[in-house]
Amino acid sequence: MAKPVPQVDEEKTVAHLDEDKPKSSHASTTHGGLDAEVAAASKKLRNPLAGISKEELFRDVEEFAVQKDLVDIVELLKKGALAAQSPKNFENITELSEEDKNFLRLEQTKRWKQPWMMYFMTSVYYCFYFHFFLAILLVD
Repeated sequence: MAKPVPQVDEEKTVAHLDEDKPKSSHASTTHGGLDAEVAAASKKLRNPLAGISKEELFRDVEEFAVQKDLVDIVELLKKGALAAQSPKNFENITELSEEDKNFLRLEQTKRWKQPWMMYFMTSVYYCFYFHFFLAILLVD
Protein backbone atom coordinates (compact mmCIF):
# COMPACT_ATOMS: atom_id res chain seq x y z
CA MET A 1 0.00 0.00 0.00
CA ALA A 2 1.24 3.45 -0.85
CA LYS A 3 1.69 5.87 2.01
CA PRO A 4 -0.40 9.04 1.85
CA VAL A 5 1.42 12.15 0.70
CA PRO A 6 1.88 14.56 3.61
CA GLN A 7 -0.02 17.81 3.35
CA VAL A 8 2.08 20.98 3.28
CA ASP A 9 0.96 23.78 5.53
CA GLU A 10 1.63 26.94 3.51
CA GLU A 11 2.12 28.98 6.69
CA LYS A 12 4.99 26.79 7.86
CA THR A 13 7.06 26.32 4.72
CA VAL A 14 10.75 27.18 4.69
CA ALA A 15 10.12 30.30 2.61
CA HIS A 16 7.84 31.63 5.33
CA LEU A 17 10.29 30.76 8.11
CA ASP A 18 12.80 33.35 6.91
CA GLU A 19 10.14 36.06 6.86
CA ASP A 20 9.17 35.43 10.50
CA LYS A 21 12.72 35.52 11.87
CA PRO A 22 14.25 38.78 12.94
CA LYS A 23 17.47 39.58 11.11
CA SER A 24 19.60 39.54 14.28
CA SER A 25 18.19 36.38 15.91
CA HIS A 26 20.36 33.49 16.96
CA ALA A 27 19.60 29.75 16.81
CA SER A 28 17.98 29.48 20.24
CA THR A 29 15.21 32.00 19.45
CA THR A 30 11.86 30.40 18.71
CA HIS A 31 8.88 31.92 16.97
CA GLY A 32 5.71 29.97 17.49
CA GLY A 33 7.59 26.67 17.76
CA LEU A 34 8.76 26.79 14.14
CA ASP A 35 12.41 26.29 15.09
CA ALA A 36 11.43 23.13 16.95
CA GLU A 37 9.56 21.91 13.86
CA VAL A 38 12.56 22.67 11.64
CA ALA A 39 14.84 20.81 14.08
CA ALA A 40 12.49 17.82 14.05
CA ALA A 41 12.36 17.84 10.26
CA SER A 42 16.14 18.11 10.11
CA LYS A 43 16.49 15.12 12.43
CA LYS A 44 14.04 13.15 10.28
CA LEU A 45 16.08 13.98 7.17
CA ARG A 46 19.23 12.71 8.83
CA ASN A 47 17.67 9.30 9.57
CA PRO A 48 14.23 8.72 8.09
CA LEU A 49 13.86 5.45 10.02
CA ALA A 50 14.23 7.10 13.43
CA GLY A 51 11.09 7.03 15.51
CA ILE A 52 9.35 4.26 13.55
CA SER A 53 8.07 1.36 15.61
CA LYS A 54 9.57 -2.06 15.00
CA GLU A 55 6.25 -3.44 13.75
CA GLU A 56 5.84 -0.63 11.22
CA LEU A 57 9.47 -0.99 10.13
CA PHE A 58 9.03 -4.74 9.55
CA ARG A 59 5.78 -4.13 7.69
CA ASP A 60 7.54 -1.63 5.41
CA VAL A 61 10.42 -4.06 4.82
CA GLU A 62 8.04 -6.90 3.94
CA GLU A 63 6.13 -4.63 1.57
CA PHE A 64 9.38 -3.54 -0.08
CA ALA A 65 10.55 -7.16 -0.39
CA VAL A 66 7.31 -8.14 -2.12
CA GLN A 67 7.46 -5.15 -4.50
CA LYS A 68 11.10 -5.81 -5.46
CA ASP A 69 10.83 -9.62 -5.50
CA LEU A 70 13.25 -10.02 -2.58
CA VAL A 71 11.07 -12.24 -0.41
CA ASP A 72 13.83 -14.84 -0.12
CA ILE A 73 16.06 -12.40 1.82
CA VAL A 74 13.39 -10.60 3.84
CA GLU A 75 14.98 -11.62 7.17
CA LEU A 76 18.30 -10.06 6.15
CA LEU A 77 16.47 -6.92 5.04
CA LYS A 78 14.78 -6.71 8.44
CA LYS A 79 18.13 -6.97 10.20
CA GLY A 80 19.55 -4.29 7.92
CA ALA A 81 16.60 -2.01 8.57
CA LEU A 82 17.01 -2.41 12.33
CA ALA A 83 20.72 -1.62 12.09
CA ALA A 84 20.00 1.38 9.85
CA GLN A 85 17.35 2.64 12.25
CA SER A 86 19.86 2.99 15.11
CA PRO A 87 23.37 2.50 13.71
CA LYS A 88 25.15 3.63 16.89
CA ASN A 89 23.08 1.28 19.05
CA PHE A 90 23.39 -1.95 17.03
CA GLU A 91 24.97 -3.78 19.99
CA ASN A 92 21.60 -3.77 21.79
CA ILE A 93 19.52 -5.12 18.90
CA THR A 94 18.44 -8.61 19.92
CA GLU A 95 17.52 -9.67 16.38
CA LEU A 96 21.16 -9.40 15.26
CA SER A 97 23.38 -12.43 15.73
CA GLU A 98 26.90 -12.10 17.11
CA GLU A 99 28.25 -12.61 13.59
CA ASP A 100 26.11 -9.71 12.33
CA LYS A 101 27.40 -7.51 15.14
CA ASN A 102 30.99 -8.49 14.33
CA PHE A 103 30.52 -7.38 10.73
CA LEU A 104 29.04 -4.06 11.88
CA ARG A 105 31.94 -3.56 14.31
CA LEU A 106 34.38 -4.25 11.48
CA GLU A 107 32.56 -1.69 9.32
CA GLN A 108 33.13 0.95 12.01
CA THR A 109 36.73 0.10 12.87
CA LYS A 110 38.15 -0.78 9.43
CA ARG A 111 36.08 1.29 7.07
CA TRP A 112 38.54 0.98 4.16
CA LYS A 113 39.09 -2.78 4.38
CA GLN A 114 38.22 -3.96 0.89
CA PRO A 115 39.32 -6.87 -1.29
CA TRP A 116 42.72 -6.41 -2.94
CA MET A 117 41.19 -6.95 -6.38
CA MET A 118 39.01 -3.85 -6.00
CA TYR A 119 42.08 -1.65 -5.46
CA PHE A 120 43.87 -3.38 -8.34
CA MET A 121 40.97 -2.84 -10.76
CA THR A 122 40.67 0.81 -9.68
CA SER A 123 44.38 1.31 -10.41
CA VAL A 124 44.09 -0.41 -13.80
CA TYR A 125 41.09 1.75 -14.68
CA TYR A 126 42.93 4.90 -13.62
CA CYS A 127 45.98 3.98 -15.76
CA PHE A 128 43.77 3.21 -18.75
CA TYR A 129 41.88 6.49 -18.38
CA PHE A 130 45.13 8.46 -18.03
CA HIS A 131 46.57 6.76 -21.13
CA PHE A 132 43.37 7.43 -23.10
CA PHE A 133 43.34 11.09 -22.01
CA LEU A 134 47.00 11.48 -22.99
CA ALA A 135 46.37 9.92 -26.41
CA ILE A 136 43.51 12.33 -27.11
CA LEU A 137 45.56 15.27 -25.88
CA LEU A 138 48.52 14.37 -28.12
CA VAL A 139 46.34 13.77 -31.19
CA ASP A 140 44.77 17.22 -30.95
